[in-house]
Amino acid sequence: MPKLSRFVLKALRLPLRVVDNFRTIGVRRAVAIYGERIAEEVRERRLGINTQGDVPGRELSSDPACHCYQVVNYSSLDSVFGYLSIDPIHDVFLDYGCGKGRAVVVAATHSFRRVIGIEFAPSLADIARTNLRRAERHLRCRDVEIVTENAMNYIVPEDVNVLFLFNPFSEHVMDAVLERIRDSLATARREISIFYLQPRDEPNVLAKCDWLYWDCDLPTGTWDQVQLHCYRTTS
Repeated sequence: MPKLSRFVLKALRLPLRVVDNFRTIGVRRAVAIYGERIAEEVRERRLGINTQGDVPGRELSSDPACHCYQVVNYSSLDSVFGYLSIDPIHDVFLDYGCGKGRAVVVAATHSFRRVIGIEFAPSLADIARTNLRRAERHLRCRDVEIVTENAMNYIVPEDVNVLFLFNPFSEHVMDAVLERIRDSLATARREISIFYLQPRDEPNVLAKCDWLYWDCDLPTGTWDQVQLHCYRTTS
């Protein structure tokens, strides 16, 4: 089928899909979802970035413990940064599995002293760096880097005190990451805030860490199937 014909067919199907969504999930819910999608697109355009588009995990790593790339919604990020009282002298943000860099870019629009993104897949890390360059005029934090490295081996810098994870790993990878975080605490004792966005039907691995305590759960917009935990290190 010619490309133009496929586009026309897709355009014709869109109103039918919208009507069907309104019928199956209700008007209020559908309006909220479509409103959030429009807001997402506006934010992307305003920042000049493109972080959308899922990438299957098998295209990123042979390790099944590494999950697919799915972009975090802006509503969840707004919850994180709205909850924090950011200190531009001391606060350093680290995003595990930063993908195409949305969380890193948004973090850098705030007054963190430093922002770091860790990404195992070189292709995604390159896209994240491109997005950072495109969003440069919107950034308040100027010390931003994307590190291409296996998270299991990454040595957490001693000044990092805000961590963000959007369900990037499972099994042994997550265990190793938590161990690296704990190693960093042993080297430089400090309070760390960990924001962990995960599916509701999966076990919360942070709950088993006796060196962390649950602080709160934060709103996730229309993402009802996930929960956003905030944990902090114990004294």
